[in-house]
Amino acid sequence: MNAGTGAPDTGWLRLGGYTALVTGGTRNIGRGVAEGFADAGANVAVIGGSDRTALHDTLETLATRRVRSTGLLQPLDDADGLARAVRQITSEVGEIDILVNIAAIRPKVELEDITLADWESVMALNLRAPFLLAQAVLPGMRRRGFGRIINFSGMNFYWGRQARSHVVTSKGGIVALTRALASECARDGVTVNTVVPGSIATVRSRPEWFPNAEEARSRQLDRVPMGRLGTVDEVVSLTLFLASPRSSYTTGQEFFVTGGSHPLVHG
Repeated sequence: MNAGTGAPDTGWLRLGGYTALVTGGTRNIGRGVAEGFADAGANVAVIGGSDRTALHDTLETLATRRVRSTGLLQPLDDADGLARAVRQITSEVGEIDILVNIAAIRPKVELEDITLADWESVMALNLRAPFLLAQAVLPGMRRRGFGRIINFSGMNFYWGRQARSHVVTSKGGIVALTRALASECARDGVTVNTVVPGSIATVRSRPEWFPNAEEARSRQLDRVPMGRLGTVDEVVSLTLFLASPRSSYTTGQEFFVTGGSHPLVHG
């Protein structure tokens, strides 16, 4: 860690000359990852959902680093808009070498109350968008012989979660997509991995999705051997490694930032 800042020490894996795109890059883990890339010397683009203030604050922070940066608000369930966003970002900061898919929605709805529209909305943002973004950036990565795609899943996929069957399914799809892409790109200098955060200290932007949050958090901590919440910086540090040339022989894997919680044991 950098003394006195609490931020990851990125000196051992400089990313100068690379360009990273982070979805969900204006809040919580996504913003931390975007700032971590900038601190490591990468040019950074972020895509946010609808919070213009969060986007403005993020871009102001990134502007203090000596890298190129840009960002925009773009609903990830709009396939045509997403394609335009990628073209705009590429024109402003360069071709994308590192793609980090963090943005996701996690509405709490009982199975019998999930409508087809609910299901398709979750799948479009949580799973289709990472697929479309990978499809957009992979040709350039392959041509250059270097690329990193880092997808974010969740412990809900491994443990299941009441009233979130559509979310759990989408997060399982992310793991499957990672494995498929990793195999397809393994000979091209492109690695694809999944990060699985556990109980991380973040701000709930949609508190209605997390009723009885304090009680639920207490139950979560009972399953964490370290007995504490993880920090955003601890997720950022792993993500930076997976994005760097130092991870060149690591692909198709799932990495758990969970304080020791085993993914296949739900206590």
